[in-house]
Amino acid sequence: MSTNGSCKQRVKITLKLWKNDGVMKTYHSTKTKRIFAKLKAEKFSKVYIKVSYGKGRTNRRTAEEFYNDGEYCNKSDALEALKAFLEE
Repeated sequence: MSTNGSCKQRVKITLKLWKNDGVMKTYHSTKTKRIFAKLKAEKFSKVYIKVSYGKGRTNRRTAEEFYNDGEYCNKSDALEALKAFLEE
């Protein structure tokens, strides 16, 4: 943790790629460059992306996981969504 009180949170990323032959590959990582490289390099018919930010307290005082996720059918939409999910 830095001295000014800000702390960069580590996110967990799940990437599920469906190939044209129906085979699904799943990747998990906390390293964003690794996920971007897989997404750019692989060919797929559908992709599911989930970016988890960890647990936090809600207004109802319960601990819940905070995340963004979505399914995409083309590479450009998937890359744009991943960039948006990882904005600071």
